[in-house]
Amino acid sequence: MSFYRQKLAQHFSGNPWWGVYFIYVSLLKRILLVLLSALLGVLCFPPISFSFLSVVAWFPLLLGISGAPVKVATRLGVLHGLVFYGATLSWLTEVFEATPYMVVPLVFMMASFTGVFCLLVSYSCSLYRVRWWYSFLYAALWTGIEFFRAELFPLGFPWMTPGLGLGPTVLTPIIGVYGGGFLIVLGCSLLIQDRQRKWGLAVLILMLVASVLVKPDTDSGQKVRVLALQSENGFLESYLEMIAECEKEVEVILLPEYAFGRDVRESKHIWRALTDLATARNAIVIVGTMTEVEDYWYNTALSLTDDGVAGVHYKNYPVHFFDDGRAGEEAKSLQAKGLSFGTPICFDNDYEGVVRRMTADGATFFAVPSLDAESWTEREHWQHAELFRHRAAENGRWMVVSTGSGITQLIDAHGVRREWLKPMENGWMHVELPIRTTQTVYTRFGWLFPWAMLTVSGAWIVILVCKCVQRLWGCRRN
Repeated sequence: MSFYRQKLAQHFSGNPWWGVYFIYVSLLKRILLVLLSALLGVLCFPPISFSFLSVVAWFPLLLGISGAPVKVATRLGVLHGLVFYGATLSWLTEVFEATPYMVVPLVFMMASFTGVFCLLVSYSCSLYRVRWWYSFLYAALWTGIEFFRAELFPLGFPWMTPGLGLGPTVLTPIIGVYGGGFLIVLGCSLLIQDRQRKWGLAVLILMLVASVLVKPDTDSGQKVRVLALQSENGFLESYLEMIAECEKEVEVILLPEYAFGRDVRESKHIWRALTDLATARNAIVIVGTMTEVEDYWYNTALSLTDDGVAGVHYKNYPVHFFDDGRAGEEAKSLQAKGLSFGTPICFDNDYEGVVRRMTADGATFFAVPSLDAESWTEREHWQHAELFRHRAAENGRWMVVSTGSGITQLIDAHGVRREWLKPMENGWMHVELPIRTTQTVYTRFGWLFPWAMLTVSGAWIVILVCKCVQRLWGCRRN
């Protein structure tokens, strides 16, 4: 309460009761601003999907913690995270149906990163006079913390970020989703400063226009015909019946992740049926299966032709808290029947690295087996579907995704969803994917941007820690 007493002494020494009223009203305003920010953030993502709100959703949060003491700002940040992540990720209770209490610490863990960001911003303001370039520093702090939470933290979860909420933009092939988040937070931070508001407004308008300017990619060039299935029943006969319904010529037949609950190479019946299918349709069959190695196993995307196994990819990012196999270490393109392609599995596409490394290795399109089980709700399906759009846009590649219960979709090289199947229904989709060979700026070196922001964040945190130690040492000596 020392902060409140100081405010009372400075401004309301003659009328303490009015001072108490003012302080609590000020705190209430901060809380309302933080809650408004969390609500706007929720509206950015499916099922509402007001993506344009992402350019301003984080402004009330920054305004709410502006000038607040460190403890208050930290608590406000945690409050924002609890409301924002708790609402957007409420479907986690369905994923952890047997142990729903696990959702509480998971949401609190994610909210703590927002709290750390607010702590660092508030503590920085308490040490130094705010200058115009601090907005760049705060945007770097946000991006570094966000990148660590999403990609490097042991329980990394790259969902619900400002860049993801806005959707792919014309800048995505240059700076990626984390670069987009950086510019959004930069604009909001500049908007708070009196003399920099016009620049903040310009940055936010730039991001909004960049999202509007995204147009569907042209369909010119060599195309690959793909048949993608949506079903999680796991029965061979059912898959074959769905495939037989499509009488069009295909070059790739794509089945979902975990299409079969065991290694198809260990079942003579399933293996013979799949190789016969590849021979009869003269196609590459990509199927989600398993690979057992001694006392462990890999979640596998197996590509086969009439000659046998054409290539395998082991899932690099198994889903947390689930028996999803051991993490694979390679992300390379596969070659079969004159095509070069990538088969990242489900959660691999949530992270920026797997698709990027496959693209750099020569993948010209992507055929993705995914799960998205029916029990995880339709909201989860639509939220997850957004991540694939960013991976396609970052690397300039067409992508087709086959899921268990949705969203099976075709995404072009600009991140525009061209076709999709309704979630929670069995079905198939025949699509054509143009081949792309050029590499985007992001694929070549733009992916280093969030690493640079992480470095800046780490250096600034070291400076703040040194200042804190210096202060504590000075107080102890006095």
